[in-house]
Amino acid sequence: MEEKQVIMEDVEKKLICKILQFAAEEKLTINNIKEAMEKAYLYMENNATLQKTTELSR
Repeated sequence: MEEKQVIMEDVEKKLICKILQFAAEEKLTINNIKEAMEKAYLYMENNATLQKTTELSR
């Protein structure tokens, strides 16, 4: 059984704001964001732990 971590409401709002702000600054479409998030999901699923600096950010 998978364990699901509950995200605090303020942390979730902060993340959403950062994503939307970045999307607006870079003039991204919803499809651009979906494609990027799919890659982020795959990365997270394939890597048990995330470090502050990841391969994707280099």
